Amino acid sequence: MVDLEGGACRVSGPVRTGQVRGTLAIWQLGPPDRPMPARFTATSADWSLVTCTLDLTNVAASKSIRVEFYLDTPSADLLVDSVNAF
Repeated sequence: MVDLEGGACRVSGPVRTGQVRGTLAIWQLGPPDRPMPARFTATSADWSLVTCTLDLTNVAASKSIRVEFYLDTPSADLLVDSVNAF
């Protein structure tokens, strides 16, 4: 879990073997908390770019966000090169 200020996140990551399916989620911390998920499949052949954008159109809403990864592939390892919020 990483707490950041910002509106979008880009992540790259190959897996050690096979492929990994999962979700990158940016949460706008509330109340109420509001998620914006982006599903991805990463393969061992190359780095995958995953982009998730959170719409912060309500200027009165909280600008604090949390970035989380949810892996759907059991016992899989996901290598993450970087997480950037901007």
